[in-house]
Amino acid sequence: MACVDPSNMTCNANMKKILPLEDMDNLEGVDQINELPEDIMLTLLLKLEMKEAAKTKCMYNGDPKLIEAVKYINWVNQVHHIDRWVKFALTKKVKNLELEWPDSPLRYCPGEAYTLKPSLFESGISFLTCLRLIGVNVSGELLEFLLTECHHLEQLFVEGSKTLVSLKVASFKLKQLSIHYCSSLNKLEIDVVNLCYLDYFGKPIIEFKSLPLSLVEAAFDGECCRATTPICQQIACFAMQLSKFSVRFMINLQPGEHVICNIPAKSLPCFSNLKFLELTYWLDSIVDTPSIIRLFGACPV
Repeated sequence: MACVDPSNMTCNANMKKILPLEDMDNLEGVDQINELPEDIMLTLLLKLEMKEAAKTKCMYNGDPKLIEAVKYINWVNQVHHIDRWVKFALTKKVKNLELEWPDSPLRYCPGEAYTLKPSLFESGISFLTCLRLIGVNVSGELLEFLLTECHHLEQLFVEGSKTLVSLKVASFKLKQLSIHYCSSLNKLEIDVVNLCYLDYFGKPIIEFKSLPLSLVEAAFDGECCRATTPICQQIACFAMQLSKFSVRFMINLQPGEHVICNIPAKSLPCFSNLKFLELTYWLDSIVDTPSIIRLFGACPV
């Protein structure tokens, strides 16, 4: 039997045998990638980054479940990596914790986002002063726990959580609160007397349990700015202390709906300390001019 040097061999899945490298010319035109056994293909794909693994759809014509399996395995590994990173950060007494799970290139499992787990916050949370969660699923129970246990937390920013349904924000330390694009959020209670800054995008569900005596800047966007639910009614109790007020009417109008700013005169509060007023709306929308004039008249700017 002839001896073959292992360093001078390659594998052709078509022939199911080992060939010397000098015979590689005979493989021209052979689709070697798609002829690889699935177990070998899976091993190779798992060694790629998630972005590169996804691109193999253009070259690989085998079982599509294999590509999906690779995406899922990489997604699980990514989640495990983030879990370890969060725990490590907390052990180092981190003050600013920011987690962002973008739409691309990391989110390859449709509908699957990273979910923040309560078990990650068993220790080390007392040093947090700022928590920013972008594209991360988090429950109201966990956020309420953090607001209670993080005695130095001054800034909370939550954007794009699909699992946030109900939230009661109660804190004596919190100064800045931002809630954006949490489509499942149906109840929001705010009991923060020292709140200075509020930025909210969502449904008209805000209920103030106490007067935010320190609130000087407020911004609203989304469903809460529709004509049928003027935001001015919700902020009447503290409008006179605001120095900056922003309303963004950048919402998708329903068929036949045109008026995006309709503020009844009786519901218009007095913005006696306002120094900056910002109104944003689509150029092709029909604005209720008398409402705008009344709003300007209530501001000393």
